[in-house]
Amino acid sequence: MHGLSMEAFLKGPDNEDAALDIHPCFAKRFEHHWDDGWSYRLIPASWTDSQEPWIPMIDGPSTPSDHRPGYRFLEQDHDLLLIDDQGAPVGGYVSCDVSIMESHQGLGLGAELILEYFLRHDDFPTWYLDSPQYTKAGLYAHQAAQRLGNTAVLVEKKQRRLDLL
Repeated sequence: MHGLSMEAFLKGPDNEDAALDIHPCFAKRFEHHWDDGWSYRLIPASWTDSQEPWIPMIDGPSTPSDHRPGYRFLEQDHDLLLIDDQGAPVGGYVSCDVSIMESHQGLGLGAELILEYFLRHDDFPTWYLDSPQYTKAGLYAHQAAQRLGNTAVLVEKKQRRLDLL
């Protein structure tokens, strides 16, 4: 994708000599991002695993998932949100973090979210860290996104949609 090797995709084209920092301490549940002060925070502070939160719909120019019908990608304040078929945010590439609610994991949406972010920004926030940091799951999702990005037909289809935004 854009001629980037896997190393350049993970570390940045000018940072290939940097060591990757892979550690579970970088994991963050998507629900916790809402508590980090997003300007469009919609989930109440009383979020628990045992209750469904009230989440108003988020709307704006978006692009559909090519992997799973009903999901779409919506940019908010330089973050990219994954929106489900009910209009609720269920994941995102937020600052340096990629996370998806557990009930929406395992569907290939993480790799597509990462690819979509890259196509919109032509970089990742992790490229600007001294050592790009990932969890194992985040690393694998970025690697899958890089491979997905080598699918020319998919990338061209996504790029055409983004050009219309």
